[in-house]
Amino acid sequence: EAYKTGGAAPAGDEWTSPPVTISFVNFAAKGAPAGREGEDDFFLLKLNEHLQESGRVQIVERELLDKLLAELKLSSTELVDRTTSLRLGRILAARVIATGSIMRYNGDVQVSIRLTDTETTAMKGAVAIADKKLDSLAQAVSDKIIAKLKKAYPIRGSIMSLEGKQVLLNVGAETGIQDGMQFKVLEEVKVGERTRYRPVGTVTVASVEVDAAYATVDEQSEGLKAGMKVQQIIRSVKALR
Repeated sequence: EAYKTGGAAPAGDEWTSPPVTISFVNFAAKGAPAGREGEDDFFLLKLNEHLQESGRVQIVERELLDKLLAELKLSSTELVDRTTSLRLGRILAARVIATGSIMRYNGDVQVSIRLTDTETTAMKGAVAIADKKLDSLAQAVSDKIIAKLKKAYPIRGSIMSLEGKQVLLNVGAETGIQDGMQFKVLEEVKVGERTRYRPVGTVTVASVEVDAAYATVDEQSEGLKAGMKVQQIIRSVKALR
C-alpha cells in the first residue's frame, strides 16, 4: 500500500536532522565489458565501505532492496523509472536515491552518479569521475558524494541544556557529528507571519555520543538558551580533484 501511494514522509521534528540514508539503485554497466567478472560489484562494495567509514551517511543494504523488489514483484530493470525508484526509496527510509552508470573506455572506468532527494524529488548533486584503479575511484567518488551531501544537508539540531560554557545538543554520531565540528546558534525571530533565524553565536563540538553531543560555547557568544536551534557551519574547501 505504501508503494502504491508513493510512501508517506516520516513525521517528527522538521528541523532536527535525521541520519542521511542513501540507497544505490539501477546502476547500469556501459561501454566495454569488465576485464574480470565481479568488478562492478567490487566497486560498489568499496564505495559503500568508504561512505560508511565517513560517518556522514548510512547505506541501505542491497539485500533489503532485493527482498523488497521480490515482494513487490518488480524487476531491476523497472527501477529505470524515476517514480518507481523514489517510491522504493521512501519505503526503505532512504533520504537519497543514487542512480547512475559505470562505463569503460580506453582502459578508464568512468562513474556517473545522480543524487535525488526522495521527499522533494529534487536532484541534490551529480558526480562524474574517471580512473583506472577501482579502489582509488571508489574513494574519489565517495569523497565527492560526501561533499555534495554535506552542502545539501547541513546537520541541524537544538540545544537541550546549557551549563556554563557547555551545551548539550540533541544530535550525535548517528547523524554524522564529529569532534571539532562548529555550529551556529540561531534565535527564532518573527517577521510578520514568517519565522526567520538570527545567528547569535557559535559552538564547537567537544565530545560525541550516539544520539547527542557536548559542545563548548565559543567566545563572544552570549545569550544562548536551551531550545535554540543550531546548524552546522560548512567550511569552503578547494574542489576535490
